[in-house]
Amino acid sequence: VAARYGGEEMALLLPDTSLESAHVIATNLCRQVEGLRIPHERNLPWKLVTISIGVAAVDPSLKHRSYSAEWLISTADLALYDAKAKGRNQSIAAPQERDNGVRLVG
Repeated sequence: VAARYGGEEMALLLPDTSLESAHVIATNLCRQVEGLRIPHERNLPWKLVTISIGVAAVDPSLKHRSYSAEWLISTADLALYDAKAKGRNQSIAAPQERDNGVRLVG
């Protein structure tokens, strides 16, 4: 399911997809959008339309965790802002357990 979430934000829900697989899909989406070569003069340094993606997943095998929709959205949002802070035009996958002090990884 793909849905507009906010002004320029979209959500892509991928049931039965691991965090690693979702990260691969997100990275491919970044490359595909860049490959369209849509001009965007203010998007430096590319001068093309690009996207940044935050990836988060719920792992049902971690039965000790109680996940909520709010957790999933806020975790993906943190990963999105990490992707933007690290230069944009990329996807960043959030760790499954955000509250364990682990930094987001790309």
